[in-house]
Amino acid sequence: MAATALVAPYTAAQIMPVIKKSGAAAAKQCNGGDNQRTCGLSWTTGNYDGRTGVGQEMGSLSAIFLNLQSLETIVPPVTNATGGTSAGNINAGADTNNDLTVIKYVVYLSLADYLHNLPKPLTPRQIYL
Repeated sequence: MAATALVAPYTAAQIMPVIKKSGAAAAKQCNGGDNQRTCGLSWTTGNYDGRTGVGQEMGSLSAIFLNLQSLETIVPPVTNATGGTSAGNINAGADTNNDLTVIKYVVYLSLADYLHNLPKPLTPRQIYL
């Protein structure tokens, strides 16, 4: 959201209050774990949710960090017109393997995990949703 406010400054007035509120909520719930500084992801409660991991820490850090420096002092991402140097390639990915076996496997595992975490017993309606 902050990047949107940078590249489209007319959105900053709507976006920045949300970022400030989110940063404050993230900081309030970084009170878990043995060290009482571990962060979770359930920011609406103001308390640590018991989940630990790099994703939780990075999410909280990002929300807090965005409030440490004013948006006006951050340089927006470069574009082709403002110093970007990446060359486009319309053929990128054209020589890739089109075997969908891996995608089917990931979808299968996701569905299996979803079904495994549903309340038991499953009704026919739950199975077909």
